[in-house]
Amino acid sequence: YDGQGYTGTLVGNGYQVTVADTEPLDLAFYGFTANPSPAFPYGSPTHVAVCVGGGYVASHGSQSGPEKRDLDYRPVHSLRRYALA
Repeated sequence: YDGQGYTGTLVGNGYQVTVADTEPLDLAFYGFTANPSPAFPYGSPTHVAVCVGGGYVASHGSQSGPEKRDLDYRPVHSLRRYALA
């Protein structure tokens, strides 16, 4: 895996972690695709944010730019960790 992609390709890589085990740079996935498309199969997450530690994520889900939010500001679809080379 070369680290390239979008929300739908990222969620299938790395390995699952729990809320209690999150570390900075883990990815938090949110949402649930109910109306599938080629880019978003049924059940796939629709948004991703970067864990920054202390129970927070950096999310770029608004026009104003990245925001620091509580990890659970939306229902969490899954949490993934990726090995850095």
